[in-house]
Amino acid sequence: MQVVDCPVLSLIGTSTRTKNADEVDAATAKIMPLWQHFSQNIYPEQLAGNVVYGVYSNDESDASGQFDVIAAVEAKEQEGDNIQESAIV
Repeated sequence: MQVVDCPVLSLIGTSTRTKNADEVDAATAKIMPLWQHFSQNIYPEQLAGNVVYGVYSNDESDASGQFDVIAAVEAKEQEGDNIQESAIV
Protein backbone atom coordinates (compact mmCIF):
# COMPACT_ATOMS: atom_id res chain seq x y z
CA MET A 1 0.00 0.00 0.00
CA GLN A 2 1.23 3.46 -0.85
CA VAL A 3 0.29 6.49 1.24
CA VAL A 4 -0.42 9.56 -0.86
CA ASP A 5 -1.05 13.11 0.35
CA CYS A 6 -4.04 14.72 -1.36
CA PRO A 7 -5.45 18.21 -1.15
CA VAL A 8 -8.47 18.75 1.08
CA LEU A 9 -11.71 17.69 -0.60
CA SER A 10 -15.20 19.05 -0.28
CA LEU A 11 -17.74 16.28 -0.82
CA ILE A 12 -21.44 16.45 -1.59
CA GLY A 13 -23.56 13.41 -0.87
CA THR A 14 -25.45 11.43 1.70
CA SER A 15 -24.53 9.16 4.60
CA THR A 16 -25.85 6.47 6.91
CA ARG A 17 -24.76 4.43 9.91
CA THR A 18 -25.16 0.64 9.76
CA LYS A 19 -23.65 -2.70 10.72
CA ASN A 20 -22.88 -5.85 8.76
CA ALA A 21 -25.68 -7.86 10.42
CA ASP A 22 -28.25 -5.35 9.13
CA GLU A 23 -26.90 -5.51 5.59
CA VAL A 24 -27.73 -9.21 5.05
CA ASP A 25 -31.49 -8.53 5.23
CA ALA A 26 -33.09 -6.29 2.61
CA ALA A 27 -35.60 -5.06 5.20
CA THR A 28 -32.86 -3.59 7.42
CA ALA A 29 -30.12 -2.89 4.86
CA LYS A 30 -29.08 0.75 4.54
CA ILE A 31 -26.18 0.73 2.07
CA MET A 32 -28.16 -0.20 -1.07
CA PRO A 33 -30.85 2.46 -0.39
CA LEU A 34 -28.07 4.98 0.30
CA TRP A 35 -26.50 4.39 -3.14
CA GLN A 36 -29.90 4.32 -4.85
CA HIS A 37 -30.79 7.69 -3.33
CA PHE A 38 -27.38 9.07 -4.26
CA SER A 39 -27.48 7.85 -7.87
CA GLN A 40 -31.07 8.96 -8.48
CA ASN A 41 -31.23 12.26 -6.59
CA ILE A 42 -27.82 13.74 -5.89
CA TYR A 43 -25.41 12.63 -8.61
CA PRO A 44 -27.40 13.31 -11.81
CA GLU A 45 -28.87 16.63 -10.73
CA GLN A 46 -25.85 18.10 -9.02
CA LEU A 47 -22.55 16.86 -10.28
CA ALA A 48 -22.72 14.25 -13.03
CA GLY A 49 -19.20 13.62 -14.31
CA ASN A 50 -17.35 14.31 -11.06
CA VAL A 51 -15.34 11.71 -9.14
CA VAL A 52 -17.54 9.47 -6.95
CA TYR A 53 -16.40 8.43 -3.45
CA GLY A 54 -17.63 5.62 -1.22
CA VAL A 55 -16.22 6.22 2.24
CA TYR A 56 -16.48 3.77 5.13
CA SER A 57 -15.42 5.24 8.47
CA ASN A 58 -15.96 5.49 12.22
CA ASP A 59 -15.89 1.75 12.87
CA GLU A 60 -17.34 1.07 16.29
CA SER A 61 -15.35 -2.11 16.93
CA ASP A 62 -14.85 -5.33 15.00
CA ALA A 63 -16.91 -6.67 12.07
CA SER A 64 -20.02 -6.79 14.28
CA GLY A 65 -19.99 -3.09 15.19
CA GLN A 66 -21.56 -0.11 13.49
CA PHE A 67 -19.84 2.06 10.90
CA ASP A 68 -20.60 5.08 8.73
CA VAL A 69 -20.96 4.97 4.95
CA ILE A 70 -20.83 8.06 2.75
CA ALA A 71 -21.77 8.19 -0.95
CA ALA A 72 -20.49 11.45 -2.37
CA VAL A 73 -18.96 13.34 -5.25
CA GLU A 74 -16.20 15.89 -5.18
CA ALA A 75 -17.54 19.44 -5.15
CA LYS A 76 -15.73 21.91 -7.34
CA GLU A 77 -15.46 25.47 -6.01
CA GLN A 78 -17.59 26.95 -8.79
CA GLU A 79 -20.40 24.49 -8.03
CA GLY A 80 -20.81 25.61 -4.43
CA ASP A 81 -23.61 28.05 -5.17
CA ASN A 82 -25.79 25.34 -6.75
CA ILE A 83 -25.52 22.79 -3.93
CA GLN A 84 -28.40 22.03 -1.60
CA GLU A 85 -27.31 22.45 2.03
CA SER A 86 -28.73 19.01 2.92
CA ALA A 87 -26.41 17.35 0.39
CA ILE A 88 -23.15 18.66 1.87
CA VAL A 89 -21.22 15.94 3.72
